Amino acid sequence: MKEKTRRRLLRVLRLAIIASPFVIGGIGFCILYKGSYISGFYDALCLYGLQLNVDKEDVNLLINIARWAAPCMTVAVLFTVLSVLYQNFRDRMRARNKEAVAIHGDSRYIPMVGQKIGKSAIISDGIFSFRAPRQILVFDTDYKMFQFLHQHERELMGDPEKTLYLCTERITRGSYKDQSLQICNMAENCGRAYWKENLLEENEKVIVIIGFGNYGQEILNQGLMINVRDISSDLQYHIFGTQAEREEYQHLHYKLKRFANVGEDERCIQPGKDSLIFHRENWYENEDLIQQADRIILAYDEEEDNLLVLNELNKYFFMNKIYIKVFNEQIINTLWDTKKLRITPFGTDEHMCEPEMILGESTIVHAKMCHATYSRSVPESYGGCPKM
Repeated sequence: MKEKTRRRLLRVLRLAIIASPFVIGGIGFCILYKGSYISGFYDALCLYGLQLNVDKEDVNLLINIARWAAPCMTVAVLFTVLSVLYQNFRDRMRARNKEAVAIHGDSRYIPMVGQKIGKSAIISDGIFSFRAPRQILVFDTDYKMFQFLHQHERELMGDPEKTLYLCTERITRGSYKDQSLQICNMAENCGRAYWKENLLEENEKVIVIIGFGNYGQEILNQGLMINVRDISSDLQYHIFGTQAEREEYQHLHYKLKRFANVGEDERCIQPGKDSLIFHRENWYENEDLIQQADRIILAYDEEEDNLLVLNELNKYFFMNKIYIKVFNEQIINTLWDTKKLRITPFGTDEHMCEPEMILGESTIVHAKMCHATYSRSVPESYGGCPKM
């Protein structure tokens, strides 16, 4: 169940519980007054103020239930109001801190982001939370994120001293001039962190990527930029994804053939360049490739798909190294012997929610340096910068 729907249901449930003594008492008084609805429900409302307008000897079972339940609801509402006031006061005090970070959204990442940021985090949509100098939007979909941004445009975009971080899996930053708006692409960060922590060994040549959604594409993108050994590199990236994903990627990256061999089978491989093979068949139809791959990367956007593929690989194949994107490392450690099977999880929620991943500038600087290094190290015909 999505977080937003769950919150709505909880809100409706709370209102129903608070109103139940009013309904029960109103029915009880109507029975007592033999059909006087206005007087009956008015007296039921008075029960919330500890006022009983009839003699105790005349009350029936429904009125008796309501007269005990109504004060409890009054106390609960009073505590709720005090809690909201305290929350607003705390948000206001925290927002004064120059390091304060307000977090808005409905993503599963939010509790972990708040935990990682620590005491300076404000997880609230209250009016005072928008005063924090840094604002993070983390939603399940980009559509809901931009809806929220439109609704609170004045609070989020009106102050040049505020920095707004948009966490997304698809949008990439087009310009670095406006530092008040930062794009945190979770998929891009995941791909960059994966290759940074799992560098290729010298004897690794054949890389298989299973799952070619947002995360699979960024695994490939970052691999092409980071795994730059020399001009005559002969790495093979074998990609398994849907036809729509393969075609979209090749159309958007139509200049790939300038510096890499691109095709649908091994016939496109030529020495002196990296090779990108976009397989039309399913991964399980190419047993020889799965067996000889130096590393297999499971990068479906949905972690459940990665777990299913890992289960099939472990059941029917003998592999070299497997890397799997999961939200919780404990799941992998519980189901499989990761050391024996050489299974390495990556992209966990705990890792992706590190403040450096979302707020830090070092990853952006590192990406610029990787791109600049590649551009300087290869000829112009391979996509590098022209020599001066």
